[in-house]
Amino acid sequence: MKHFGPVIRKRQFEPLRPVLKSWFCVLEDYIDRVPGDLPFWYRERPQVGFFAEAAWRAGWAALEEWGMEKGSQLKPSRGRNDLWIGRGKHEWFIEAKHAWCDIQKCKENSLETRLREALDAARKSAEHLTCKSSQKVAAAFVSPIWKPENAKVKFGNARQAWIEACDGAQADVVASFISAERDERQVGKNGERFIGSVLLLVSAK
Repeated sequence: MKHFGPVIRKRQFEPLRPVLKSWFCVLEDYIDRVPGDLPFWYRERPQVGFFAEAAWRAGWAALEEWGMEKGSQLKPSRGRNDLWIGRGKHEWFIEAKHAWCDIQKCKENSLETRLREALDAARKSAEHLTCKSSQKVAAAFVSPIWKPENAKVKFGNARQAWIEACDGAQADVVASFISAERDERQVGKNGERFIGSVLLLVSAK
């Protein structure tokens, strides 16, 4: 496996660096311990669980799917927060989304658009939290997939385009977990390739 990052572009997220590195280790451990399965086959809830485990391993505390107020001050309502993590004076309330991205469709800006759409969806959810703005975080877990049928772009080229799209993603934090190009563990029954996962984080208002 290869790790690209974590790239932290906003200083307030620097305390999260150990958690992000721990997240890489959690995904690697899952692959090693569960033969024939991959952590990035799963959608939002398992992805949040992997990140919560990473927080605990890094010495943080975490709460998943816990009840809290959402909405505006004028119209509050009860809801659930996907994930809270904290340690000492640092704490974040995270709303997460998961998205698939078919990387063989490498039209200009299509990969960047998909990443932005996933992050925007998470941001909208995070904005409904009633905590301080500095504590609201939108998280997008995006899983790239390449399918051989009718592929117009070779796997290696599509994979490289995906890595470049992640590098240019408009996010405060970018953490990419990418498999080696010829890693046979990532090949599905129909020849599709699941090459990893990228986690994007951004502050929400």
